Amino acid sequence: WVIAAVLLLELGVCVGIYNNTTSLYMIPVTQELGVSRGNVSLAYSARNLCNFLSTLFSGILLVKFGYRRLASTALLVSAGAYVILGSAQNVWTLALACAIIGLSDGFYFIAAASRMVNIWFHTHQGLILGLVAAATGLGGSLLSLILSHRIEAVGWRGSYYLSAILIAATAFLIFLFIRNHPSSMGLLPYGSGNHHGKKPKKETRDHWYGYEPKDVFRKPTFYLAII
Repeated sequence: WVIAAVLLLELGVCVGIYNNTTSLYMIPVTQELGVSRGNVSLAYSARNLCNFLSTLFSGILLVKFGYRRLASTALLVSAGAYVILGSAQNVWTLALACAIIGLSDGFYFIAAASRMVNIWFHTHQGLILGLVAAATGLGGSLLSLILSHRIEAVGWRGSYYLSAILIAATAFLIFLFIRNHPSSMGLLPYGSGNHHGKKPKKETRDHWYGYEPKDVFRKPTFYLAII
């Protein structure tokens, strides 16, 4: 349950910032940089495009490097990109920072966190995933209030810097508390313990089930999903 709590905190903070706070910056950024809302919106759109691309390959890299290392590194990269956002002097810098955020976020978003739930929990998976989804909305709502007050108090740059600090702190928690597999701590997944005197089965689920990437790219349904 410590794993679940850290994942909830991570997604509540980081996905909440990603999904729920963009609109807070639109007016102050356009006014200070002297650019149109359309240009700023295009810059922010680079984040969503790059997030889509990184999510495509997150499964492969998560299996190879593990969630702990990959997510904590991606969060630190994302935190650095928010520092770049806070220092931006033109729309191109905004676009670059947003692209970096998008590329890094695919490695700790809900799809990646769901894999950790699948590995650590054999029961209550639906409950945990439901709480994870709820955490993103609740975290986004709370952070919208906090960061809006921050923008009013110190400006949009200071708000981006605060976001960077929160994300970097989350990366530290991920590295400190998350483990890629229960077996690394001598444990079994929650819900797979010894019941009624039966010897528990050895846990072997260390990867995602489904199609290989080379097979996915050949399927028309994949491109329909993109559209």
